[in-house]
Amino acid sequence: MKLKNIKKPSKGIIAASLLWSSLPLMGSGFFVVRNEENEDVRRLINDIRTENIPSFDFYMNADILNYNDPRFDEGRTLLMEIIRAAKGGSIRLEIACYFILRIAGKYPNILNAKDRNGKNLLDYAIEANLVDLVDIILDSPGLMFSVCSSSEEQFMDIIIRSGNLRLLSKAISNELPEDQAPILLKYAQERLVDNLNRIGRGSLDYCAFAKNCSSLMIMLSNWIVEEANTRNEKELIEAICDSDPEKICRLLAIDGLNINYQDRRGRTPLMWAVVMGDLATVVEILDKRPDLELCNREGKTVFNIADQNPSRDIQSALHQLQF
Repeated sequence: MKLKNIKKPSKGIIAASLLWSSLPLMGSGFFVVRNEENEDVRRLINDIRTENIPSFDFYMNADILNYNDPRFDEGRTLLMEIIRAAKGGSIRLEIACYFILRIAGKYPNILNAKDRNGKNLLDYAIEANLVDLVDIILDSPGLMFSVCSSSEEQFMDIIIRSGNLRLLSKAISNELPEDQAPILLKYAQERLVDNLNRIGRGSLDYCAFAKNCSSLMIMLSNWIVEEANTRNEKELIEAICDSDPEKICRLLAIDGLNINYQDRRGRTPLMWAVVMGDLATVVEILDKRPDLELCNREGKTVFNIADQNPSRDIQSALHQLQF
C-alpha cells in the first residue's frame, strides 16, 4: 500500500461534513434490514435515517435492541450501517458519532460483533478512513481490540496520515495482541523507508509522514520490550484466573517479580486473587507486602474490590495488613 500525499484529516472532516446535505436513505441500500424487525426498531432506524435525535433518544430509552439486532446485508450490525452511511455522506459525521456513542454506550457488546466476513466495527471505521470514528471506538468501554489482517496496514496508514499517534496508544491500552506488534512495526519501517525515498527525490511534503513513522516505531518497540519484561507478571495473573496453584507458587517465587504490576485494566495480581476469591493466593501475595493503595482503571483499590467479595476471610486478611 502506497501512501498518498493527502492533507491531514482532523477537524476538517467534520467541518466538511457539516456542509454536506443529509440525503434520504430510502432505497439507497443503507439500512435495508434483511431479517425481521419490530416496529420500535423500524422507528429507531428511521430516526437515524432522518437524523431525528429527539425521537432517537426517546426510543433509545426503551430496551429495543440487543447486540445483533437488527442485522443487514452480509450480517452487518446497525453501527456498521451507520459507518457506511457516514462514509457515503448520507449522515453527517458528527451525527453518526453521536448515534454510535449512544448505541454502544447502552449495548457495549455490539462493539465486538462481526459480520459474515469476520469484520468488526473498528474494521469498518478503518476501511472508511474516518479518523474521528476510529478515535471514538477505541475510547469505547468494552471494546476488545481486534482488526482483520486486511485492516492492519490501513490502521497504521490512518495514524501516519493523520498524525494522531494517540490511536496506537489507545490500541495498546485496549489489549493489542502481542503478536500483532511486530507486524505493525515492520509495516511502519517500510513506510518510513518509502517516505524517506520520496523526500530524497525532493518531495518534502512527506517529512511529516516520515516523522510519524519514526514515532510509531519507537512506541511499538518500547511496547514490545515492555511486554517481554512483564511476561512473568502476566503469566501470574493468568494462573490466578485459571486457579492453578502450582503455577502461582512457582511464579511468586521468581526473583525480581513485580508484585505491584498492573495489567491494562489496572488490576494487580492481588486484585485478581480477590476477584477469584482465592484466599491462599491472597495470603501469599500479602506476604510480599504489595502496595494496597493502587487503583485500577475504574479508580477502585483492592479494598473496594474486596467489599464486593462475600469472603470475610479475604477482607480480614487485607485489613490486618493495612493496620
